[in-house]
Amino acid sequence: MTVCVEMHRAHYTTIVRGLEKYDIDPEAFARAAQRKHACSVHCQALEGRHNVGKVEVMAQGEIANEVEHELVATYNLPAKAVENAAKTKKSKRRK
Repeated sequence: MTVCVEMHRAHYTTIVRGLEKYDIDPEAFARAAQRKHACSVHCQALEGRHNVGKVEVMAQGEIANEVEHELVATYNLPAKAVENAAKTKKSKRRK
């Protein structure tokens, strides 16, 4: 499962992919995240022939760490199963 933050039209969005692998309903997760984080959330099907039946959840804002914590605490997923790409991103600063 991947949680990442991307820029869309000059706004940060948090994208969650791979919920189906752990039998989590993406629509139900989207509704719960919308209520908990007070942000706009929607689901959309992934494109491509290898992604048939897979859905990604897109939330408005940079809430990757909160979503990761929610998946581990509420849905009882192991912490190793959730890959937070926002944490693994390298800094662009020069040393």
